Amino acid sequence: MVMVQRWLAHVRRRREERIALQAEAWFEGLGFLLEASRTLLRPQDLPLDLIGIVHRVDWRLEHIVHSERVLKRALRGRAPHLTSQLQEATRQAYHLRNQMISYFIRRKAFQDAEKAGEPTAYLDRREMEEVLLAANRISRELAAQLDGIGPALREALIPIPKGRGPELGDPG
Repeated sequence: MVMVQRWLAHVRRRREERIALQAEAWFEGLGFLLEASRTLLRPQDLPLDLIGIVHRVDWRLEHIVHSERVLKRALRGRAPHLTSQLQEATRQAYHLRNQMISYFIRRKAFQDAEKAGEPTAYLDRREMEEVLLAANRISRELAAQLDGIGPALREALIPIPKGRGPELGDPG
């Protein structure tokens, strides 16, 4: 009986460790996306390895989605109210990625039109700036969401050791 209890405790501890690793991967992936957006959404020259950076962003987004699935399962019984916030933050991450790509396309169109001396280059510039503003707004909203959900998510994922919680009849 004691061996079974030890084995169950070990399995539970390993599961909690995996959940904690997924939470960190989720935060780290979103942090990478926010940092990439801050770098790429500057009006200076775009990096030469833009396609490589976009591929890394997409790769991170795949990992964010996987981590989100694991965390939603873990939160179902602990803090179901956090699952919608988790989903919304992941959705915002995809929205930010799409706005970044839209910005790159519009920026290239503006640069080509300006270089060719087209009289409608100002329209391309306006579209580029509108998308840039939208992407920066989404980036700020996502950062605020992470600041808001972070402490609650970490608290919900920290397991309360058996026998350490308040007992019935305890004042605390």
